[in-house]
Amino acid sequence: PVADVTMKRPIAGTMYRLLAPYPVGISRRRDDTWKKFLEVLSSRRVISFITPEGRMKRPDGLDKAGKPMTVRPGVAEVIEAIPAGDVFFYYAEGLHHVLPPGQTFPNLFKRIRYRFEIMPVAEYKKALGAGTDGFTRRVMADLEARRDRHAPWNAAELSSKNLSPTAS
Repeated sequence: PVADVTMKRPIAGTMYRLLAPYPVGISRRRDDTWKKFLEVLSSRRVISFITPEGRMKRPDGLDKAGKPMTVRPGVAEVIEAIPAGDVFFYYAEGLHHVLPPGQTFPNLFKRIRYRFEIMPVAEYKKALGAGTDGFTRRVMADLEARRDRHAPWNAAELSSKNLSPTAS
């Protein structure tokens, strides 16, 4: 799933259409688009791309409410709905420095960094106790830890080098 507003953005939408053969635009609410996506997902063997950032960062590295980026709880529902196959985690630096929200023209020639991790979904679900209380919380914590471990450009490391999260 990709947020419908992200799919409408020229750069980010194009990137997702190039990376995934069938990206599905969903709203940010638990409405029919979300239910339909989960039904389709649970009925097929697929590789699911998951980007743990969860939403668009602002140039300061925070979300639009000024809070640190956290994984959205819906990712646990997605993982739980995948019956078999692999899950493909995509850890991105983000596009906030290329096309910040509210800016109409991209900053050209900015570096875009990312890393990938692929694992069998059954193994991941078993390790985090799918179907038990606290699964959603464990998935969110695990993906935030993975994102931070696999993304060396995060604010914590950059600040230790006296750089800002948006430095390139």
